[in-house]
Amino acid sequence: MINWPDVERAGAVARDGTARLGGGLLAAATALIAKARTAAKPLHPRGEVWTARFAPAPDLSRHPDVVWLTDVMTDRVELRVSTAIGLRPGWPDVAGIALRFSLADRPVGGRHVALRRADLLLASTGTGPLTRFLLAPTRHPDQHRLTTLLPYRGTAHPVVFALSPQPSGTVGAAPDYEFAVAHGTGPWRLCGRLRLGERVQRELDFDPIGNLPPGLDQYSWVRLLRSPAYRTARRRHAE
Repeated sequence: MINWPDVERAGAVARDGTARLGGGLLAAATALIAKARTAAKPLHPRGEVWTARFAPAPDLSRHPDVVWLTDVMTDRVELRVSTAIGLRPGWPDVAGIALRFSLADRPVGGRHVALRRADLLLASTGTGPLTRFLLAPTRHPDQHRLTTLLPYRGTAHPVVFALSPQPSGTVGAAPDYEFAVAHGTGPWRLCGRLRLGERVQRELDFDPIGNLPPGLDQYSWVRLLRSPAYRTARRRHAE
């Protein structure tokens, strides 16, 4: 007779072990890239920082995995647009956007709680139910959908976010973006729109591990996969 709890525990151990191994390999690769290049950042070495304004979609409060977006300070959004390797324009590279939402304070359980900020990292991926979890190098980073790639733990399902560029119609102008959410491989649901403001000359230090969107969490295997490489990148940047 199969003991299903034991099978589930064995599966979790195997999954976390694989994620830990993958995290170590990613950290080693990040360190090698850092040694091979002169830029301060081993990945996404050059980027443009923009201010943005967020226009939320209606009825967000009805959906527990995105209700935190109702606390976004609409004119306090920042993003950094970059490519992973930093190759010359026209060469295929993985596009990336680091996105920061500043969140207003709100009362929780009778106490005034500062929600502060939520940082999300998005990269160019495929567009299908499964390929949204696979990186996709692109020659046109300003025309490619980006997703968070690794899912968050939601209230009942895995949660993935996406940014889809919307051409402005003006040659050379930066695109605006539609911000959407999906449960795992499910359909995308529009959460709002980001309209870029102005480009600013400053660097931002994003922390997708410490600045999680309220109400969401990271799976243990995601943390094991992401944390070593992220710590390595931050350490190399500080050296």
